[in-house]
Amino acid sequence: MDDLLVASQFTYDLDEVLSQYSTRSEISKQIGEALATHYDTRIAKVLDIASREASVVTGEPGGFEVSIGAGNQLNAQKIVDGFFEAASVLDERSAPQEGRSAVLSPRQYHSLVSSVDTNILNRDLGNSQGDLNSGKGLVSIAGIRIYKSNNLPFMAAYNSAVTGENNDYADANATCCGLIFHREAAGVVEAIAPSIETTSGDFHVQYQGDLIVGKLACGVGSLRTSVAGSLQAQ
Repeated sequence: MDDLLVASQFTYDLDEVLSQYSTRSEISKQIGEALATHYDTRIAKVLDIASREASVVTGEPGGFEVSIGAGNQLNAQKIVDGFFEAASVLDERSAPQEGRSAVLSPRQYHSLVSSVDTNILNRDLGNSQGDLNSGKGLVSIAGIRIYKSNNLPFMAAYNSAVTGENNDYADANATCCGLIFHREAAGVVEAIAPSIETTSGDFHVQYQGDLIVGKLACGVGSLRTSVAGSLQAQ
């Protein structure tokens, strides 16, 4: 379990009067987004690390990496080929079909959607995928649900530990360009779920304003590493 994570902002009464509109809802929203970014980033790092970890269960394979070739992190066809290879590995390791997911960077996702010439998004054979106008034209490949996120450890190493982190999230890998996994690959333990608190009473009288505080206490770790995979541009 990591230490309590806190994001806060003081709102001064006079500032709110002069601005003539309430900023508290927007501040609360941004505090929540900051906590969510921290939450997602830690999970993504753990999943990438798990794709290279050995299994704690004797006789069970560890995580797996799918190489799509150096410099191919934005190559739509190579990414699709990587999806089918990862799906084959998950099948061989008896990973349930339900719960398979992939996380790509936004640029990778849009590259897949726009590459209709490679039959990735075929209007005749798979029109249930969506449409180009909405930008949501790709839902899954090889039965793996696709998500996009800016919190993916994309082509960068994260070696620096942060004060208060009691788990090892240092990720020295600088070639990760996608995560493909089953939901059994990692777990999150929450002692305090993401929440927002606002001061009042004596604090308000003394400081003529309120402190808006968001808090979260959680820990992230790998579980079944055999179903944790990643795409590698190498």
